[in-house]
Amino acid sequence: RKHPVFRRPEFFEGKRHSSPASALPDISWFGPDGHEPDWEKSNHFLAYRLSGNKHETLDTEDDWDFFVMCNSGTTDITVTLPPPARGKKWHGLIDTSAEFPHDFVAEDKTEPLEVQKTYVLPARTTAILVGK
Repeated sequence: RKHPVFRRPEFFEGKRHSSPASALPDISWFGPDGHEPDWEKSNHFLAYRLSGNKHETLDTEDDWDFFVMCNSGTTDITVTLPPPARGKKWHGLIDTSAEFPHDFVAEDKTEPLEVQKTYVLPARTTAILVGK
């Protein structure tokens, strides 16, 4: 509830609604190669980024960006991550393949990923990264 990115007053459209050229679309969809997914091709991976830009959330302050990855397949996938917004780094927040208590990290305890360009997403795993 504390993140405006999840309390947007309008439905996601996949567009940039704000004027700053640096703003990201409210939601962006990704395939494992870091590009827009091929919706015609059946696979077991889906990812999206939610922009926490205050112009997108209509809040008074910027929120984190969230990058959600889901791998419902039986093999691990090396995901090409989109670059984080300017001045931000990707931090691990949730990885359902990790052993407790490392699967869910407290928001104030997140660490930047050592590798910011790729993420190995194990089979049958959901992971959430935050850009902050």
